Amino acid sequence: MAGVGHALLAQALQVTTGVELVHQPELGGKTDRELITTVLTAHGLDAAEPLIERMHAEMAVAAHERTDHMRAVGFALPGASAVLAALATVPGVVQSVVTGNIAPVARLKLAAVDLDRFIDFEIGGYGSESLVRGDLVNLARSRAARKHRTTLSNESVIVIGDTVHDIVGAKFSGAVAIGVATGLNTTADHLHAAGADVVFSSLEDTAAVLAAVLA
Repeated sequence: MAGVGHALLAQALQVTTGVELVHQPELGGKTDRELITTVLTAHGLDAAEPLIERMHAEMAVAAHERTDHMRAVGFALPGASAVLAALATVPGVVQSVVTGNIAPVARLKLAAVDLDRFIDFEIGGYGSESLVRGDLVNLARSRAARKHRTTLSNESVIVIGDTVHDIVGAKFSGAVAIGVATGLNTTADHLHAAGADVVFSSLEDTAAVLAAVLA
């Protein structure tokens, strides 16, 4: 959803501080907490926790205001819906998100492309919760284990992502990392170098992706 992330940051900064967003950070793979901290510091503001929390809240408001826009410009990558639908039929598989976005924004983005129906948002890891992507994977797996009253081995936790940050976060948690080379400025070589166990050029081969996940 090109431009949405910067628009949310810009509105949240303007509403909470009255400052115009001039120094725009690189968004790819970073958590919203990290982005907000970077933006506040770059604009000479103190990245104190109360202000960060207000920024999170205003980003959620800004996202709700842009729901129609996200539906208009958003799209699911080829194969994503088919993979999620297929995994949803496999006994014992639960699907969630580990994302740099705060939870309300993640829900809205996935709803805009009709992928939210496959996701258990209760057990996700979100960008408001840490500066470190790997922490979010650990949060998600602990929430899933607690909800389903089980212990999750490293081999049973699979992270699928298209940025180097996703792969590094997965390996930080000890999880299996599946890379998909659809990320902006991210190649298959980048994902392999970051430690991905398997890399696909896309999610279009449903059978191959399922085989990698269930292996």
